[in-house]
Amino acid sequence: MVQKNIILWPSHAPDQYIKIADLLVQNNPNLSVKLFFLKKPKVKIAHEYITYESLIESCDMHEDELVRTSPVNFNELILTDRIHKKNQNLRYVLARFIFSLKEYLQSNEIDSVFGYAVSDSITYGCYKLCKQLNIPYYFLIGSKIQDYFYISSNLNGYPESSNIQSLSIKESKKLIKGMIENQVSPKYASDKSMLANKPLLQSLKSMTSLLSARILQKNRYLDVEMNLKTAILRKLRQQLSFMELKRLSENFENLKNKKFIYFPLHLHPETATLIWGRWIHNQVELIKIISRVMPNDCYIFVKEHKVAAGRHDLGFYQKISNLPNVKILEMNTNSFKISSRASAVATISGTAGFEALCQNKKVLLFGDADYANLPNVIKCYDLSKIRENVSQALLSSNLENSDIFENHAFFEYVQMKLNSSIAFDDYSPNSVDSDLISKLTMLFEEKILN
Repeated sequence: MVQKNIILWPSHAPDQYIKIADLLVQNNPNLSVKLFFLKKPKVKIAHEYITYESLIESCDMHEDELVRTSPVNFNELILTDRIHKKNQNLRYVLARFIFSLKEYLQSNEIDSVFGYAVSDSITYGCYKLCKQLNIPYYFLIGSKIQDYFYISSNLNGYPESSNIQSLSIKESKKLIKGMIENQVSPKYASDKSMLANKPLLQSLKSMTSLLSARILQKNRYLDVEMNLKTAILRKLRQQLSFMELKRLSENFENLKNKKFIYFPLHLHPETATLIWGRWIHNQVELIKIISRVMPNDCYIFVKEHKVAAGRHDLGFYQKISNLPNVKILEMNTNSFKISSRASAVATISGTAGFEALCQNKKVLLFGDADYANLPNVIKCYDLSKIRENVSQALLSSNLENSDIFENHAFFEYVQMKLNSSIAFDDYSPNSVDSDLISKLTMLFEEKILN
């Protein structure tokens, strides 16, 4: 193997990527692996690494010169930011980061970068810079098909040709049919560790860990760990928000005979909204836009994402409930059950949109999802045409010409995605399970060695 230089970019879950780095080097002696961390790791590692703070501190150029010569648009980065401390010159901080990162990538002759995601100003900035430098930025992504994961270098997560698996179209059809018949949604969409409405004891443990981490390690630029006061206030707000959701939610069985469009809420802020929904990701405003053009006899049924429940400001669910012909469904209602009865599904970029296509439903798509060009997707990128888009979606809930399982283009896409993927039984970004590390390493190696 020719000498190759890569960076692993784990963001908030360094332990997992440190284990991957160890196994990559063990399997490939000619591979040079470096890591990027948001903050200095607490454990000793056998690989060279850089931190966000060290990159910023290594640049002392004036802001005007940095912004003028930068290959990256900082307006985009600022609008996707969610972890920097407030009351600082964010444009200057990001400009110093981009300048130093560019020098680091070039001086170390980096061949590729492997990130956990593209979901904020730092990862998005790295992705955009890599694009300018013709360095592939790969990131891990859930396939929206059961619990399969794959690696993509396309910003919208579109799969690339791969030989990880060799499923035929017939086998792909069987897997999708099983998913629909058994109503199997990906487990990673409801990771218990991310639930806002956790038991009090578990929340107290989390708060203690946050306080400990904040005392032991301060970060000049990032709010990686919130302070204890903020954590307590957030927990209180979550409980009140969760109570608001329960009070406004209705039983689907009492409403299922109505004509409706299904709108499953996204976890926000995340890749699905900040990056793929960059045209519009304010979900209240989006539901309001759809509501304005809905026929009098048609409803919008909204269901909260399990992980997002309670994460919104007080009044969020009330604003949605107050919109005309909009109903909030109980959070634990099976999403397949709802979409199977819907006239159409509306989403920014969610898994529910792909699942709806598998059930021969029209999908009103507002974001840059990887399934945007599949049959029966109605792209809603021009809001002046939203009335026309909704009317088109309501004409028929089924494919116009044939059953989806007879559509060759659809299953070519599914086959490509599955053959790029590996199934994980219980994926977590914090897991260091040896089987998980081995599978993730296999995904990374397939891109590195080809």
